[in-house]
Amino acid sequence: MGNDGFFNEIHPKLRPVETIVDGVLICGACQSPKNSAESVASGLAAVTQSGAMLKRGFASSTPWWRSSTTKLARGCGKCLETCPYAAIEEVERDGRSAEEGAKAVAHVIKTACKGCGACVPVCPADAIDLQGYTDAQIKAMIDGLLEVSCT
Repeated sequence: MGNDGFFNEIHPKLRPVETIVDGVLICGACQSPKNSAESVASGLAAVTQSGAMLKRGFASSTPWWRSSTTKLARGCGKCLETCPYAAIEEVERDGRSAEEGAKAVAHVIKTACKGCGACVPVCPADAIDLQGYTDAQIKAMIDGLLEVSCT
């Protein structure tokens, strides 16, 4: 929701009824004050989008768009503050409770993660990798480019 109390679409012109949550569509006056013609038009757009999902028969997500945390997480909370999709939560490390001395660490909710990568650069422990774009993969790409350009 925006500061005005209405639901936000992804893009007002390109994706006017889609939200950041896959499969959740919005239309009508929940987006902004609209007259009846505008509400009907956005309702028809939402019906068309949902019909396309139902006809396909399944929902899919892009598997390389997921972040993952490693054992390096310190529980500083910077990634939680940065994530625009609320796809990171605090969990207790090793299943121990706080009374047993466990520390809360970050855990990426893979179904909510959109792969924007906003959490990666803010992590002081370098504990988050974006699948498909891990540090090792990026370094390998750079090495490959240097190898090609030097020969």
